[in-house]
Amino acid sequence: MSWDQPQGQARPDVTLRSRVRSDHDVGYARRRVVRQAEAFGFADRATDLAIVATELASNLVRHAGGGELLVCATPNLDALTVLSVDNGVGIVDIDAAVTDHFSTAALSAGLGLGAVARLSDRWAITSTPGVGTVVGAHFARGQLNGFPETFGISAARADGPDCGDGWLFDRQRSALIVVDGLGHGARAAAATTAALALFRRSDVSDLEQLMFAMHAELRSTVGASILLGHIRTGTCTFVSVGNCSARLIDSQRSRELPSWPGTVGQRLSRTTVTPVNIDGATMLVAHTDGISGRWRPHDLEGCHPFVPMLVAATLYRDFRRPTDDTTVVATSLVGVS
Repeated sequence: MSWDQPQGQARPDVTLRSRVRSDHDVGYARRRVVRQAEAFGFADRATDLAIVATELASNLVRHAGGGELLVCATPNLDALTVLSVDNGVGIVDIDAAVTDHFSTAALSAGLGLGAVARLSDRWAITSTPGVGTVVGAHFARGQLNGFPETFGISAARADGPDCGDGWLFDRQRSALIVVDGLGHGARAAAATTAALALFRRSDVSDLEQLMFAMHAELRSTVGASILLGHIRTGTCTFVSVGNCSARLIDSQRSRELPSWPGTVGQRLSRTTVTPVNIDGATMLVAHTDGISGRWRPHDLEGCHPFVPMLVAATLYRDFRRPTDDTTVVATSLVGVS
């Protein structure tokens, strides 16, 4: 478990990861979930989170041969999500698996998914036999209307504690930023932190101007690849520099959005904002090069109807490059396109 991210990260967009392979790991993962909940202001939900974490982690050991337990906070800390991801045998009958006392394991009480469904504010699952399972349990601070429109995962590479990638979605402004600090480690993380801070305090109506402001802000850092997006009804304005990718997808097709060469903060000669018609698209997926670009919409068939946290977690599980920092963000366009 040497690659597990240290506790108490200052950036809530950085995902807390725990590898789960044995019963010993179940208790370790549960304690980390509870500490993260307390650190991010969810102490009043700590008992529910502990039970959910225990059930999900136990299922990873009993049914999947191991996997990962992830804790993802929204950037403004209004919600916390616990995810389990695995490449196990999958679940043939999900409805039966949610029923209390149902289990395919000889030593299981079969309470796992039923408890997850009851204790979380929202939950979702996708499972493909022979491929694996993703389960997400969402805990909100205050009233929750459906799933979050946007969900992201940012994870450091396997051998490092600092995540040089990051993301932020501002719901009030319907604006998105994805950042990949150059290289890895603390210097890359510093560049990403600076870009996220500038985004929070900047006007997003002119993305080209904002990108050049980012270029000036990051000159004292190693630089970064940056993607900026502004979503409005029927359209999205978009600009990307470097190796951040974005696609508009539906159940059948995907449309990749262009990116300009360069490194923000180091080398940026020109860039152009692209207005994109999003009619017919159901989701915008953006990621750094820590996610392989070889995925296609059919790789997400188990996530229909598209739920952002299931899409992001499935891409993380199946297309992550473990030698690189990773960020993947899924934004629902239902009701917008």
